[in-house]
Amino acid sequence: MSKRVLFLFFILSFSFHAPSIELGLIGGNMSNPSELSYGFSGGFGLFIPLLKMEIEWSPLPESELNAFSASIKLRPKFGKMSPFVVIGIGTEFEKLGFDFDQYDWFSLIGGGFHYYFNGFFSFRLDIRFQNFSDRNRIRIGLGVFFHL
Repeated sequence: MSKRVLFLFFILSFSFHAPSIELGLIGGNMSNPSELSYGFSGGFGLFIPLLKMEIEWSPLPESELNAFSASIKLRPKFGKMSPFVVIGIGTEFEKLGFDFDQYDWFSLIGGGFHYYFNGFFSFRLDIRFQNFSDRNRIRIGLGVFFHL
């Protein structure tokens, strides 16, 4: 009997710690209101409460470059609102490859909030400060997310 209870507890413990997954379509501008961009965002919860890992990709407007970033997000949830802060790194590139000299790296920090319509859909507003070695850029974004 005790082996069955321990086995059931072991299996159910994964459901209590199962990482949450979010997928979204994002859009916004890059320091210039005429440069609207779009992209995709994906994230998943870590086993540490309130922390999320986020990955974003977007083609840059008026160029052939792409932007990719990976961030850690601290996101508590208060009812339908979920403010967050984010810190991470990213790069801009023309083509993926192993020639790392072509990558233009940046660090980022920012914040915003998610507004949850229900348990599966949310709206996101955020601002991110990107620090390159030779310039800085501000990204203001909106997004629609699906949460699993």
